Amino acid sequence: MLIRFYFQKGGVLEGDLKTEYGSPNTIKILEKFGKHNNLARHSRYSGREVFISIPQFFISNQENSTIYLSKGDITYWRDWRADGQEPVISFFYGSELARGPRGEEPVNVIGRLKEDQIPLSENIGERIWLQGAEIVEIEILKN
Repeated sequence: MLIRFYFQKGGVLEGDLKTEYGSPNTIKILEKFGKHNNLARHSRYSGREVFISIPQFFISNQENSTIYLSKGDITYWRDWRADGQEPVISFFYGSELARGPRGEEPVNVIGRLKEDQIPLSENIGERIWLQGAEIVEIEILKN
């Protein structure tokens, strides 16, 4: 599957979602995602991460989750300790440790940005970090 992020202030990022990254159940849940608009925000705790909340009904469990992320990773996270918080899809534009206000926050790696899009992800990530949240449309397509 493909994932695309269309940013209001410019730029489109595209990545591959693959079960080989270790989260087949999460990928299966996202097959019916379609399109969704929300704010793209910059992480306060995990460094170079941009995250977007997604609807509550896309709930998955932890699968081979990790706190070690590479530049270009696309991840799924929700509060594994409690229900009620919206899950998020995020991308990392730098190598980071996933963490939150309570310390380490493991995530499911679901995909990877296309290599030629990494420089653009850095520009978009820094723009959101410096200028604040912006509207993004996420679209998931079957290839």
